[in-house]
Amino acid sequence: MVKDLNKMISKNIFIILPIIIVLALVHGFTTRKAANNQANIAFIGAKSVDDPAGARLESVDVMGFASNFGLQQGDIVRKINGQTVKGAHSFLDLMGEIAEDSVVKIEVLRDGIETTVGRGVDTGSSGNRMNGLQRHT
Repeated sequence: MVKDLNKMISKNIFIILPIIIVLALVHGFTTRKAANNQANIAFIGAKSVDDPAGARLESVDVMGFASNFGLQQGDIVRKINGQTVKGAHSFLDLMGEIAEDSVVKIEVLRDGIETTVGRGVDTGSSGNRMNGLQRHT
């Protein structure tokens, strides 16, 4: 039986070996990506879930990166610097691309009202301006 198994492996090594290599690479990539997502969540300080309109924030750490821009629990993040947020992963990726001290404009739905939050953003003169927030009616 061992002899037959060795014979089968030696005949099919060029099929089996690439499959093993691909599986190892995929496992390493997905494990690393999951670890990076956890690190991003910790750094950004916001846990989000997919929402049809973007990414809904389930929690925002007051000491996290996200709170620096005025994001709050319950916000549905729709755009970050003009780029559409397509879900929780998209939110993490776009937040991770924000450079230190850069202008940041984040469009959110807060309590059903379109609101702009961020850093260094001129929210214009229309609407009700309160503490750097712009409410669109």
